[in-house]
Amino acid sequence: MRRAMISALLLTGCWGSPVSQAPECQAYVSCLRALDADAGETTDLERYLEGGYCWNNPTLAGGCISACSRALTRLQERAGECLP
Repeated sequence: MRRAMISALLLTGCWGSPVSQAPECQAYVSCLRALDADAGETTDLERYLEGGYCWNNPTLAGGCISACSRALTRLQERAGECLP
């Protein structure tokens, strides 16, 4: 019974509803795309785009926002580009 209840809660999205793409991740995606274009490379950024995996619920979004913030800071330190 308990296992069925937990499964039902997971399937109904007990962690919350989808959220919008965070500004931190918009900036990260923009910066990395610009750097990729200069280098002729392509980075898989789908999870960070609007409607991507990161925005399925607030719990996931929190982790992605933190990752975007850290990655953007590293890009700025390394490349000196993409400053807000």
